[in-house]
Amino acid sequence: QEELAKWQYESYADVVARWCTEAADAAGEDVAIPISQLARIMVACIDGLILQYVCDPDDARADRDLDAVVALFQAAKRHGERADGTAPIAFVRGVLESDVAEDRLSAPAPSADG
Repeated sequence: QEELAKWQYESYADVVARWCTEAADAAGEDVAIPISQLARIMVACIDGLILQYVCDPDDARADRDLDAVVALFQAAKRHGERADGTAPIAFVRGVLESDVAEDRLSAPAPSADG
């Protein structure tokens, strides 16, 4: 049983790693962390979202949570592209010290004139 679960997650991560490698190669991009690590993190994020949905199906929350995960990866990418020499830990600290991502991802309130 335990070996099956390990094999299953390794297989998921291998597939995602291949996708990431192909995408990085096609874009001519260097990857800031090992592809295998990136793949495991992506699988863990998606797996967590799936488990939450199975336990408590809520379409709107699932959409918001997936948007938040994508936004987090995009923010990490932007941090990696900065040329200010800031260490990756600065990004992690910034995320941990920030407001809840969902609050920043919601649509802005309508303005008084429109």
